[in-house]
Amino acid sequence: MNRLVLIGAGLVHLEVLRRLTTTRFPDTEITLISKDSQAVYAGMLPGVVAGHYAPEQMTVDAARLAAAAQVGFRQGAISGLDLAGSAVILADGAALDFTHLSLNVGAWPRDIGQPRAVQSLSIKPAPAFVDALQAWERQAAPAARVGVIGGGAAGAELVLALAHRWRDSRPAPILIERSGLRLDRIAAAARRPLRRHLARAGIAVHTPDTAPDLALAINAAGAAPPGWLAQTGLARNVLGYLAIDPTLQVSGQDHIFASGDVASMADHPRAKAGVFAVRQGPVLFANLQRALAGDPLLAHRPQTDWLSLIGTGPKHAIATRNGIALQGRWAWRIKDINDRSYLARYRAIVEKDSP
Repeated sequence: MNRLVLIGAGLVHLEVLRRLTTTRFPDTEITLISKDSQAVYAGMLPGVVAGHYAPEQMTVDAARLAAAAQVGFRQGAISGLDLAGSAVILADGAALDFTHLSLNVGAWPRDIGQPRAVQSLSIKPAPAFVDALQAWERQAAPAARVGVIGGGAAGAELVLALAHRWRDSRPAPILIERSGLRLDRIAAAARRPLRRHLARAGIAVHTPDTAPDLALAINAAGAAPPGWLAQTGLARNVLGYLAIDPTLQVSGQDHIFASGDVASMADHPRAKAGVFAVRQGPVLFANLQRALAGDPLLAHRPQTDWLSLIGTGPKHAIATRNGIALQGRWAWRIKDINDRSYLARYRAIVEKDSP
């Protein structure tokens, strides 16, 4: 009997679970381990913050989806791996044996050193961030100054969403980015229109050196891999992400796979974005099926260009592809339709299987 353990309820594993509801792996016991029973689609977080969605609209019940796929679910945090013993070690000390393993645990905002602030929050996990933000709003003075750290797409969307949320009640937050107004981590075509939207919303852009004292600092900076990966002995790149081959296998490991933000393909490096995880889902499912059967695996080549959509606060977005940026309410509508329809495929299974 094979024992497949899926660590993390990320976007790739959600697709594996969805496909397992119609296609089983013979002679295989499957377990999903996740810190939370709810899987989060982080691309909808700015929309939740801006007030366009309710918090529950960005989540899927991963435990129920696993049940629909006849996959065991275990809620808990991971502390490490025992490669010699082929076991996953949980934070509570329990060990779970495996013959095959797949990691889809995501990445977390990098610690880049907080500016002077009374309180700080991280955007992950997203539901906890939303709860903490609401709690802070209830007790903070109306004039309290807020800063968002990180001028990539996540930070830019979030600071604009906060400005829209507080447009009638609080001062606009500030954006703190190492490259300042250059916004080097944003696609070149989108920088000028994005700077206009920031200025229109009253959002000042600071570097860490020029940032004022804050009542609240929100970390939306560049991603970093989970710390426990460093102790596993698995191949990693210079940034600490798992090094994977085009088959999505961790380099040097025939029975261990990794996908999503926690992994990096040396021959095809890409930004940390959900659009790549979505494309990896079908490939991972096929290769797990093939690995369990002893068949040759498929190679995956991530797309070289993709549609990037940056929300600007209200129901409006900047769309970038092939070096061209366009913007309007229509772009937000595309993002809205894509996000809702993406989650709907998983929610439909959960709702159908619910008593």
